[in-house]
Amino acid sequence: FSSVFMNASLVGSLMTDFGSPWNPNKTWCEAVPTWHIGPVAVYDPSEVLCAGLGLLIGFLGCYAIATHHSVPSSPSKGMYAATLFTFGCMNVSGMLLFCFLTPNLRWPAVAALAQGVLVLDGTFSSCTGLNFLLCALSDCSVVDFRKAEQRAVIAVLYALICGGFLLASVGLWKKAWVVLYFGLTAGGSMTFVVVSLARMVMSWDWAGIEYLVPAILVGLFGLTTLG
Repeated sequence: FSSVFMNASLVGSLMTDFGSPWNPNKTWCEAVPTWHIGPVAVYDPSEVLCAGLGLLIGFLGCYAIATHHSVPSSPSKGMYAATLFTFGCMNVSGMLLFCFLTPNLRWPAVAALAQGVLVLDGTFSSCTGLNFLLCALSDCSVVDFRKAEQRAVIAVLYALICGGFLLASVGLWKKAWVVLYFGLTAGGSMTFVVVSLARMVMSWDWAGIEYLVPAILVGLFGLTTLG
């Protein structure tokens, strides 16, 4: 899904009608359910477990950073908390969309809900990529999440990303998925990885290396799908 755990062909079939670069002859409801709970089909239960792990990492990590007094206040503390929060959100939306909603599109109400969740999933994924980029900038003291005016600018960027996916959903921006879903997600995440590694090597200070794991996974997924 917009996180690192979904099959790229399934993502592609889901986004055909939303300006994606995939084969337009595919239908966006092309998913093969592999498990059933009564009348409800579930696509690959293992993906549910992966997404559950992702959302736990995101939300628990955000809570730990935001509330733990041993984490000192810094220009980047709030940015890291926001990044883990959106990472958790994109796992929630991805799990709902691809594991539960997509295999049950035969129900009109589910199909309508899936289109809305698809926009949210793209938004959370792209915001996570943007957040990783902002984390790199905050580590370099370019961005300071403690300043209200900078938080306001970031909120506007989030709104613009969501607006981009809404435009894509009605066919007004054909390249939204390429630019935002893949370009920003992969580019922002991998920029964070490169900048963070360079900073760690030069200072020989490996604090925060654990944040490289979700960034690498998100970035590599986006680059792989583009390729």
